Parts: sequence; C-alpha cells; structure tokens
Amino acid sequence: MLSYEFAAFRSQVNAPVMQEIGTGSACLRLLTVKEAAVRLRVSPATVYGLCERGELRHVRISTHAIRIAEPDLSVFVRGRRSDES
Repeated sequence: MLSYEFAAFRSQVNAPVMQEIGTGSACLRLLTVKEAAVRLRVSPATVYGLCERGELRHVRISTHAIRIAEPDLSVFVRGRRSDES
C-alpha cells in the first residue's frame, strides 16, 4: 500500500499532461497518430502523409514517434470544412 504522501506525488508525476511553456495551463493533450486517425476516420498512413506535407501541425517526439495536439487537430478540421451556401 502506498503512503498518502507518495500517492499524491505519484499522481502529479504520472499525470498524462504536458506543461505549456510560460503559462499556467497544464492540459495540452497529445494524440498518437492512431488516435488522430480514429478521430478523423482515416488511416494512420493518411495522418502521416498530412504531417509529412506540413498540412497537419505535429510534434516529433523521436524518429518514430509523432504526436498531434488536440487543438491542432481541431484547427485542421475547421480549415478543411467546406462552406455550405
């Protein structure tokens, strides 16, 4: 059983968030390519292509790891909407 002090510390350290530099906000959710593909209802290869062509903003964590911030995915979708008249 974990002590209360260690449990509180562990929950802060293991929280799945990314600190934004210079702000107090701590909840920038990063999606994997697979998660972004599911949300867009396309294949992961399509998401990789969008990232490679610079059409979808992304963060390259390592040579084989790309992440997409939720706000960037939303901006991409809004930018792709067709105007209905």
